[in-house]
Amino acid sequence: MNTLSERIKYVLDYEKWSQAELARQAGVTRSAINSWLNGIVKNISSEVAAQLENNSHFTSVWLSTGNGPMLKDKTRAIIASRVPIRGSAKLGESDNFFVDMQYPAGFGDGDIVFPTKDKDAYAVKCDGDSMMPRIRHGEFAIIEPNREVMPGDEVLVTDKSGQVMIKIYNRKVDGRVYFESVNAAHKPFSIPVEQIEFMQYVAGIAKSALKVET
Repeated sequence: MNTLSERIKYVLDYEKWSQAELARQAGVTRSAINSWLNGIVKNISSEVAAQLENNSHFTSVWLSTGNGPMLKDKTRAIIASRVPIRGSAKLGESDNFFVDMQYPAGFGDGDIVFPTKDKDAYAVKCDGDSMMPRIRHGEFAIIEPNREVMPGDEVLVTDKSGQVMIKIYNRKVDGRVYFESVNAAHKPFSIPVEQIEFMQYVAGIAKSALKVET
């Protein structure tokens, strides 16, 4: 991985980040990410490399030059937190993968061990196969409600009727919010802004093996 483009592609794959998330973590624009990936910009500043080091598993030296240790030592890696399971989503077979969310009594059904800095993060268990390969039956979507949502992010969306779906946020234009489906076989669609109850950031997908009892 001698070029910046190769290193950035590796970071995206390793961290399971979208380009929008990489832009957020690096403190740069989406156009800057495109310039890195396309080889237009061949170097990043020390400030950007330092910020990425703080927010990822990679060292600033490797990010900047490709030399030295690639990964930070374990003592500097992001510490995993216990994220409470707040509900379950039945993944339906409709065109837009609308689902119903059931919230269990009390404080949920155990926790998921997942690296997050959001104190209000929670997990949603996904039942069904209609969102494969992104989300498999029995896996958990990790939601960070306090994180700003940007175009290109995966989001958990609830409408005014209480229906829930996981989509890719595209843009908001002329009073409508546009989404793309996780499953590429389904067409993009939009919802009037006033019909959306909330839209929250999906930080990642966790395997059932990461579940621990409360």
